[in-house]
Amino acid sequence: MSFDDLLIHQLVIYRMVAALDTLGDPILNDHGQPTLAPEVLATVDGRIEPKTAREVALLDQGGAVVSTHTAYIWPLTGLTTACWIESGGVRYDITGLPDAGGAGHHLELDLQAVV
Repeated sequence: MSFDDLLIHQLVIYRMVAALDTLGDPILNDHGQPTLAPEVLATVDGRIEPKTAREVALLDQGGAVVSTHTAYIWPLTGLTTACWIESGGVRYDITGLPDAGGAGHHLELDLQAVV
């Protein structure tokens, strides 16, 4: 079975960008700061799986943000922990961007489901 065969979910990846007016200038708020709006970075095939209870316990012991899910995707330019994923009506914040084995083959994203 190939990696592509495992990617059974459609993931919409969002990021925040400065909102622009019709002239292409940033829309400023009352404090003179650019207003931000969500933008779709990409829609990709991926796979989201819940972490096992053991993985959650190990992460919790380390004092890190507990990731409740893992998403598997191909590498994606522009993806950062400031992005988030929506799939199946659920929003997932990206808490980590591990490169699987450091080989550049695929990413195993740490996710926190937002409820």
